[in-house]
Amino acid sequence: MKRKNILVVGVSLAMMGLMCGLAYASCLTQPDYQVDDLWCSDAAAGVGELVQVGDVITNTCKSTTAGTTTRIYISTNATQLMCLWDFHSTPALARNKSASWSNTLEIPACAVPGVTNYIICVADATAVISENNENNNRASISIYINP
Repeated sequence: MKRKNILVVGVSLAMMGLMCGLAYASCLTQPDYQVDDLWCSDAAAGVGELVQVGDVITNTCKSTTAGTTTRIYISTNATQLMCLWDFHSTPALARNKSASWSNTLEIPACAVPGVTNYIICVADATAVISENNENNNRASISIYINP
């Protein structure tokens, strides 16, 4: 009985190694841009007020020669892209290199006062780069919009 359990563990570890190897091989052939950091200078602000917003985009895999567009949205839902707030260029990045961006932005009229809204950052928002993992291109943080 113990040998069977060891065999199952051994097979599981071998499969995990194979999956990691496949992910690594994919990482060698495609870039992977991800949002490493997203921040806002204020936890609360009103429509028309100015806040500092910034992000850090990192390429964790193969180098790319293509620059991309990163978009910043504001929404009452952490996953739904309701209102495009701003966008910026992200340069082509070598493997394990990052690009930082920040700007002073005015809370837009599409923000909903009196509730928590979310700032959502989407790396490679126009899908210029075929990536190793398309599921790590977003990050969100909350901001309360004063009435």
